Amino acid sequence: MRRGVINAVLRVCVLLFGLLAAGTQPVAARTLGENDIARTCYAGGAIDESLAAIISDGARWKCNEFEEDISPERLLISYELAADAGQPESFKLRRSRLETVHIVGIDSTGKTAVSDYPMATLDPAGIEGMVSVPVPKTGGKLVRIVVAFDMPTTPALLTSSSLDTRPGGVDYGTFRDYMIVSAICGMLLLPFLFNFAFWRVLRERFLIWHTVLTFAMLLAVSSSSNLMRVTFDVSNRLVSDAATISFGATVAAGSMFAASFIEEGKLHPWLRRALPFVALYSISLSLIHAAFPYVLRPIQVDLYLMGFLPVLAILITVFFNALYRRSRAMLFQVIGWAPLVVVGMIRQFTYLTAFVPINDAMHLFYFGCAFEVLATAMGVADRMMILKVERDSARVEARSMEQLAGCDPLTGLLNRRALDEGFSEHHADGYETFALIDLDHFKSINDQFGHDMGDRVLKTVGEVLNGEKSCIGYRLGGEEFLLMMRGANTAKRAEALRQALSLRIAREVDGLDRVVTASMGLLVMPRSAVPNAQFSNVYSRVDMLLYEAKSQGRNRTVSERLQAFGRRREDRRLGRRPTQAA
Repeated sequence: MRRGVINAVLRVCVLLFGLLAAGTQPVAARTLGENDIARTCYAGGAIDESLAAIISDGARWKCNEFEEDISPERLLISYELAADAGQPESFKLRRSRLETVHIVGIDSTGKTAVSDYPMATLDPAGIEGMVSVPVPKTGGKLVRIVVAFDMPTTPALLTSSSLDTRPGGVDYGTFRDYMIVSAICGMLLLPFLFNFAFWRVLRERFLIWHTVLTFAMLLAVSSSSNLMRVTFDVSNRLVSDAATISFGATVAAGSMFAASFIEEGKLHPWLRRALPFVALYSISLSLIHAAFPYVLRPIQVDLYLMGFLPVLAILITVFFNALYRRSRAMLFQVIGWAPLVVVGMIRQFTYLTAFVPINDAMHLFYFGCAFEVLATAMGVADRMMILKVERDSARVEARSMEQLAGCDPLTGLLNRRALDEGFSEHHADGYETFALIDLDHFKSINDQFGHDMGDRVLKTVGEVLNGEKSCIGYRLGGEEFLLMMRGANTAKRAEALRQALSLRIAREVDGLDRVVTASMGLLVMPRSAVPNAQFSNVYSRVDMLLYEAKSQGRNRTVSERLQAFGRRREDRRLGRRPTQAA
């Protein structure tokens, strides 16, 4: 069954990934490509410079020489359109921290139209973290589009920006992508319910960290995909900060989850102790990057990504060490984290190397988040089943040990320890009749026939007393036994048990050529009369009754019924009479 569930989850994830990939195809067909752009040029300048002056200064422009240089305060890209290119309606760019986007449309007559857009107000354009601005119109056919970024913070602006013939750069395929990402977010909500149910059964710390991890991934998916921007009235700056912080929070929560989830002895102690520091370092790195985006602006993204290289190295080391030590929990971790590790490696490689285009692998990231949460949730369920079995086994063993500690090994009856612990509870449950039984002349049996014969006699007594319903039997020591009874006719039933001892011993203990009798003191003590009775007081009185039975010739019962302790003897006793076996 477990294998079938895993296969079903894998099929769902593959389907989601396929739909995500298919949803992007119509978008690519509407974006202006290399055949539509005759030439692309780059220039830079200061924010306080005139935008028109920079555009008209031909010496500043570098054409067909791409460089990932974002050091200028104002970075410009010029697109010269081919003669047969469609007219662009929107400009798409990577959502990131920058101040303002200026877009200039120039037609064949040289007429220009300029629009300025603060980054916080740009409209979302798809699940790949893009935003869009309208291309201003001059009234004629546009031949050149110039876009200026003020205080850019990522070189991805240079590689992922594009012109689009659709308003906003979106179509029905984009809305389908949003629906799929919404479904993934819905899947990410399921572990909250599972963890709550598991927490009610076992209070394990890794359930808390898995919940935090799931929330961080939910925040990462909803912010990176623009779903947060589409759903709520929030600024692009807040969404960008949420995407940055959620990434660090995901790594931090994943590290803490691994530290508490991997079994004891299945991870090197140094690595387990290192994981909390990895978590603190990761969340701190993301918070600092989000709070101070312009401190080292030209190289800050590179430094930020390089800062996660040691984190990636430690996590991979944790994976291999736990697998080497045959951690069952890590198997689920490795399966779940594999797509996200690949995403991290792709991002690190494409951002930190200049000879390949920057690639955020967003579709693989969304697929990886859903896959990781589902795989880890199955790992949590598997671990919870193991822990529950271990806990139940421990409880059964503890109860067995407790029963053994409160049980007489020879007769199988409860011992004095169990009586001291359970007396008040049993008395409250209606066990109001107490019978103290002592075998007559038992010492002579041991002296004449040996202790083995005496043990056989005692075992037979235990079998007789254990066979009575609504009766709890105790061996207090030696040949002395106590019965606690409830129900109707307790005195008659106790007397029948006393007399049955002689018959059972004679029938079942071979080699004993004498009749073994028993004397009994019986006390009926209603709880309504003595609600807070102590066993020491009960034992003292019933022992006195047993002594009277022995002093009157043994093989008999002396009984008494109490109204309450503290009254005079004649008021306490309704009747005291010896009963002798026929």
